[in-house]
Amino acid sequence: MGGLRRVDKACNMRPTAKSTDSTKKKELWKVFRKNRKELFAYTVRGEGEDEEEATISLLAYENHCREKDIHVMLEMR
Repeated sequence: MGGLRRVDKACNMRPTAKSTDSTKKKELWKVFRKNRKELFAYTVRGEGEDEEEATISLLAYENHCREKDIHVMLEMR
């Protein structure tokens, strides 16, 4: 008679690490923060002439604060 055959697949599985694609090149980003909390960020590549000022103005309006409360930093990401 043909009995059931138990196959234990768990013994063949190996834990997989998260993929870290080292071929991706980092880019320069402008990061907008209020009280050390990141509000918004964009890449510097292709930035418009008045984009930073417009972004600060909009973020200040949306976060009910003054424009001088928004700090801009450059970061490689």
